[in-house]
Amino acid sequence: MVSDWETRSTLGLAWPTGRQEIEVAAVQAARQEYHWRTMSAKQKAEFKKAAVVGWSAWVNNDAVELLSPEETKLVWRELRNKNETSKVPYPRFVHTDQNDGARTVDNDLPIHASARLVVDFGM
Repeated sequence: MVSDWETRSTLGLAWPTGRQEIEVAAVQAARQEYHWRTMSAKQKAEFKKAAVVGWSAWVNNDAVELLSPEETKLVWRELRNKNETSKVPYPRFVHTDQNDGARTVDNDLPIHASARLVVDFGM
């Protein structure tokens, strides 16, 4: 969210007025990524549930092909023989709490875990 009044004015952006569409944009911008190693046991349990939902979206949309352990070994062997293991993408979950931006001292919202699966290359 742009906070400098001159920049906002130049861009034709108004100051927040409490209207829903502006508040939603600010809340979305306030979300941060949670890292597994710093989560509490309760947070980990919530994010595990969210990860199941995130993974299911990929499977249900045929975005991934599930391989058996034997198929996986064959693919790895073939990639090693061709010296192409660097082409393997590495998936990971981006964990966010959808209530982060709306949580305040007076509005202590529960965690609303979200786990989005992303693919990194070249790890």
